[in-house]
Amino acid sequence: MMDTLPPLMTRGRAGLPREETAASISLPRWEWRIFAHDLSRHRALRDACVLAVDSPQMDTYLLSRRATDSVKVRDGELQIQSLLERSPDGLERWSMRYTAPFPLSATDLAVVYAAWGLTDAAPKVSRCGPDALRTQIVSRHPDLRAVDVHKQRTRIEVCGCAGEQVALLIDGAPWESLAFASTNPSLVLAAVTSLGHRAQENEPYGAALMRITAFTPAADRAGIVTRSLRS
Repeated sequence: MMDTLPPLMTRGRAGLPREETAASISLPRWEWRIFAHDLSRHRALRDACVLAVDSPQMDTYLLSRRATDSVKVRDGELQIQSLLERSPDGLERWSMRYTAPFPLSATDLAVVYAAWGLTDAAPKVSRCGPDALRTQIVSRHPDLRAVDVHKQRTRIEVCGCAGEQVALLIDGAPWESLAFASTNPSLVLAAVTSLGHRAQENEPYGAALMRITAFTPAADRAGIVTRSLRS
């Protein structure tokens, strides 16, 4: 399958819009992920090649009942990833579609509202920092929720596919995650099956966080998902 995506839209630190090709940031990748309370006895600990242990970080996911896009705040930047397609066996292909440093402009907020699947008009503001985005917009909207996720990531490799084991605190509760990602879906499937899993177990961050926090999707979200995958 050819990667013929539109250019990735970003906003530079000077506040001026610019375009970069998706390949210059990261190619769309096929992903698989699971969540559990305890993966300490998982076979990946024995079979995986440990590549690195990253420094702890915290991401804030800005969930929407009405869309599948992943919107999060990381390292002073807003990031939006889009679900491009889902394979019959359950893998999902995601792409980074938009990034912008804080403070956000009115144009940035319009992009975020579209990613959230909201029909409300985005606020016409000149500057919106991460705290204002959370407290004045997300927390006041019934279809949005902010979830803090602390991560301690161990990068691994199984069957030639890059992956990660992650110790998580999701709104203060301990969880763990195992994931694999590659531009080649065959590599992801090989890693998953070698560890005794099925591709159908795949659960992306957004869906998992909504399940864990009991933040149920809107009734029409299934239709939104279907249309997005067919477009």
